[in-house]
Amino acid sequence: MSNYQMGAFEALEWAWHMLRGYKDRPRGVDEARRLIQEVLSSMGEGAHIDFNERIREQDHALSPLNNAISPPGLAAS
Repeated sequence: MSNYQMGAFEALEWAWHMLRGYKDRPRGVDEARRLIQEVLSSMGEGAHIDFNERIREQDHALSPLNNAISPPGLAAS
């Protein structure tokens, strides 16, 4: 798999993972769209995005202990 294909796969995996995390939340699709637009904008400005790290952050945010603390897709502290 080329670097381009790997990057595309990771980005799609992140988007799919995020959408699944938001499916039961009110306005979840709107929030997912907003986060995807933010990432696209950042990438358009040349920022490197680590999608594997974003998935880990989302998993942490969605865990039962942290669910009320951090919304999915955002860094949990």
